[in-house]
Amino acid sequence: MRFTSLEPVSTLRRNLVDQPFRLTSDVLPTGSAGCNGKADLMNRYAWYALAASAVIAIASPSWAATTVKVTEGGEGGGPMTLTLDQTTIKAGETVFAVHNDAMTEDHEMVLVKLKSADQKIPVVASRHRVDEKQLKSIGEVSDLKPGADGQLKAKLAPGAYLLLCNIKGHYEAGMQAGLTVTK
Repeated sequence: MRFTSLEPVSTLRRNLVDQPFRLTSDVLPTGSAGCNGKADLMNRYAWYALAASAVIAIASPSWAATTVKVTEGGEGGGPMTLTLDQTTIKAGETVFAVHNDAMTEDHEMVLVKLKSADQKIPVVASRHRVDEKQLKSIGEVSDLKPGADGQLKAKLAPGAYLLLCNIKGHYEAGMQAGLTVTK
């Protein structure tokens, strides 16, 4: 059996319709029956580009970054939260889309790489804050006003991470969440 140069597309088409199919003038005009040669050539290039794009899209891994939605909430004097829409992701480019859901309280989000998932987090009791100097900070979204959104982009390696708010007393009030990054 003889196929044209777009064998994978022809094979796919033949399998879908369950009949013999070849990419010839019956699909791509060749200038006969009143067709314009230049238009035919453009149509043929468009077909090739479409077929190549489809093959690349199906066969290639996604290059898009993983997005983790982070929601911060809570008001002074009460419990505070920092929640993630996913707690395990694959290594690579990651975008943290952070939203402060509080009505009156400013928040921030600090991303820290941990040595292990059970690493003790150093808190300076007199300041009611985490001692960030003793941790490996990857980056942060700071000064999020109530209702505001922020974003942090980072390339993450496999391991354990902690997201926290380090405004005075917020970590102690519950603004922390673990993130596991796998290969």
